[in-house]
Amino acid sequence: MQQMIQSMHAKTDPIGVIEEIHGPVVDVMCDRLPPLHQALFCAFDHEYYPFEVYRHLDARRIRVIALHPTGGLKRHLPVFDSGRPLRIPVTPDCLGRLLDIFGAPLDDGPSLNTSEMRNIIASPALLAKTVPAEGILETGIKVIYAEYLRDTLGKEVLLLMDNVFCFVQAGSEISGLLGRMPATVGYQPTLMSEVAELQERIISTRGGDITAVEAVYVPGDDMTDPAVSTILSHLDTTVILSRSQAAKGIYPTVDPLQSSSKMMGRVFWGTGITQWLRMYVSIWRVTRNWKTLSQIFPDSIDGEEFRQPRVLLRWKWKTANGSI
Repeated sequence: MQQMIQSMHAKTDPIGVIEEIHGPVVDVMCDRLPPLHQALFCAFDHEYYPFEVYRHLDARRIRVIALHPTGGLKRHLPVFDSGRPLRIPVTPDCLGRLLDIFGAPLDDGPSLNTSEMRNIIASPALLAKTVPAEGILETGIKVIYAEYLRDTLGKEVLLLMDNVFCFVQAGSEISGLLGRMPATVGYQPTLMSEVAELQERIISTRGGDITAVEAVYVPGDDMTDPAVSTILSHLDTTVILSRSQAAKGIYPTVDPLQSSSKMMGRVFWGTGITQWLRMYVSIWRVTRNWKTLSQIFPDSIDGEEFRQPRVLLRWKWKTANGSI
């Protein structure tokens, strides 16, 4: 990583000096303002500290995010400009490798030998170049991740994200240090825009497809949590796993009442969907009725009488409607 950061040293004169340090957030006094998301760095005691420009505080001060532990840094240390945004090497050799954010190997493998780089912070694809979902994902796609594979090589990419809630949580943790007031339930006020920027970068375009399978942690099993609802609003299909269902020993723990898909229709499946759609609706209705009755009569539903479901459901239904 040190060689990579050294290669970013495009100018010998420092752009400014460190003024304040607040954990991973550093304020820098500059002679000139670098662009937002520009890569800066500081060298001290044989360590390299990369920064990303986050905000222009005034005409001479900027706020940056440190991408290295700030222990050892002090005021008035010189800060240098790399002359470009944060970048990562891209090559087909990345497939099957474990790399950090700078492209340095974490799997004890050889360093990547490539001169092609891509900006880590980049704009999403133009709306005119994007394409909507046109079918159901079929198996057989190799598990890999990069916009480079989609845009440059025109590949179909299956992206696994475990889990996307960590992205929101990281932004929430650093939001206060960046001087932003918390919003609903303590989340960052830029929650919706940050999630949208991430999701818009992993969509399908005319040049290639990216299919994202995202695991979402639900804090406190609260589906109305702002982070959860924001993430789910960008997904075509949601498969909800129920903790209470697993506690009762019902497997698989998929909750069909909360799970949904925008692709359950004739537009994607054609006319052959009719019988499967009817079966899905029937299962959904039975499960909904069972869940409703189990909340009204929990002891009977979970007891011995459940071994005779038709008689039980008929009796419960008459009781719930005042027929008995």
